[in-house]
Amino acid sequence: MIWNFAHSGLKEIFHHGHSSQVAGPLATQCVLRLDVIDNARTIADMRMQGLTVTEQPPSSGVFEMPFMEVRIRFGWNGADATDVDLV
Repeated sequence: MIWNFAHSGLKEIFHHGHSSQVAGPLATQCVLRLDVIDNARTIADMRMQGLTVTEQPPSSGVFEMPFMEVRIRFGWNGADATDVDLV
């Protein structure tokens, strides 16, 4: 489950499906990835969806999901994502 967002555009996309800060194909890809993050109970659940998820740096509890020319970065605490950001 996603607890909070560091990026207001991602928050808008998650709650409303669109944002003036993130548009076009990038917004579509963000919606898909946010849905996977929100429904995942483990990092392995995200990887089973065919997505690349890496811990940066290793053993930090901070994960990145790269796509297109950006990354969604988030903290992982048990079964919850925190501080979800677009970088």
